[in-house]
Amino acid sequence: MIMSDLIDKWTVRAKTYETFEEEEVIEVVVEEEDAKQTIENQVTVDEPRMKETDIQETVVETVVRYGKDIVVEDVLHPRADPSDEIIYQTLGTSPNNSVFEWSLSQNKDADPSRAQTMDEGKPTLTEDSGIHSCAYSLDGAFFAVGLDNGKVNLYKTSNWEGVRTLEGHTDAVKRVIYSPRGDRIVSASQDTTVRLWDSRTGSLLCTLTDHVDYVTCVAYSPQGNQFASASDDGTVRLWDAITGDRLQTLSDHDGGVSYVAYSRNGRQIASGSVDSTVRIWDVASGVCNHVLSGHEGSVYGIAFSPQGDQVVVSVSEDRKVRLWNVAEETCISTFDGHTGGILCAAFSPKGDQIACGSIDATVKLWDIESGTCLDTFTGHNGPVMSVVFSPKEMRIASGSYDTTVRLHSIPLANRRRSRKKNQIDA
Repeated sequence: MIMSDLIDKWTVRAKTYETFEEEEVIEVVVEEEDAKQTIENQVTVDEPRMKETDIQETVVETVVRYGKDIVVEDVLHPRADPSDEIIYQTLGTSPNNSVFEWSLSQNKDADPSRAQTMDEGKPTLTEDSGIHSCAYSLDGAFFAVGLDNGKVNLYKTSNWEGVRTLEGHTDAVKRVIYSPRGDRIVSASQDTTVRLWDSRTGSLLCTLTDHVDYVTCVAYSPQGNQFASASDDGTVRLWDAITGDRLQTLSDHDGGVSYVAYSRNGRQIASGSVDSTVRIWDVASGVCNHVLSGHEGSVYGIAFSPQGDQVVVSVSEDRKVRLWNVAEETCISTFDGHTGGILCAAFSPKGDQIACGSIDATVKLWDIESGTCLDTFTGHNGPVMSVVFSPKEMRIASGSYDTTVRLHSIPLANRRRSRKKNQIDA
């Protein structure tokens, strides 16, 4: 099979944005005879494994228009199942803010107009229990959901079909996360335990029982050699990711710890508490080096910026989003817009935007530099418990206690603004 078999009868229109300020566009119309070269320029193909549909993951900076004003922004990932007819897959957005899933198929008569639509008016997933946590694997190929009924459901993001269910917890799963390699999953539960799973087989590897109250959060170190757990017992515990041995216990908070996160280099941990503070810990020594004070309610979510280890975001029941300079222990910015307590926050992969989920059932997207709210995503009928950016920054997934997961496409104008800022910074 050769590439021309895959793109027969397809016409590709490629638009390259030379300048985001003027939005000057150079349009290249690629007819069928030239399409093979266009596709090969965008995707690295391992020819010997072509029949096994092994097309390497990449990101395409070119905007490709297939007609009907549907714009394909980035390649997310290939379909990895050798039996699957579809071997090349992208996502795009249309002017009505629907998310479209596009593919090139082994069927040369494939019609682009038959693309699958994931309308934002409908949830992508509906579970049989309230959702507390969502997580992508680092490559974006898999998605985990932690449920109020104690289960963890795993999905393939290529088609959102269920892979398996992890069962063993006897109470709500408050947090679930993949290891950096994607071969392990750690879950934290109100049953006071932390469980380590093999994500490929679903096997339970170990159960950690040191906490004496609800375990509210878990976080993997970027290196994958350890993970941390936070609990309503007021402690943060560090664990060896291979053996399950407890490495340290951090215990300076004056109340339950609701969230924990590692810095990008893995040398610091941030913890948020019902005592309204964020504490920054040195991983090696276990010493609390900084206390960030300013919230007027419990801190429910925190994250380190991907751009550095001295910037942290925190969200609270006081409805405020605060951005902190860790070294100076000062609040850089405060974002105010939610009408209910904020339960979760996440940085975009490039670190220039923040998404927050709230009791008010909305997700808000903030631009860090300007402090403006770029968009407010609605549709949930209950508190938004978890927000995560897809690894390719095309969209945001939100999980709610209303039992649904919704995918929100980041508006095209906001993606252009993000790219323009990164070009200027470079």
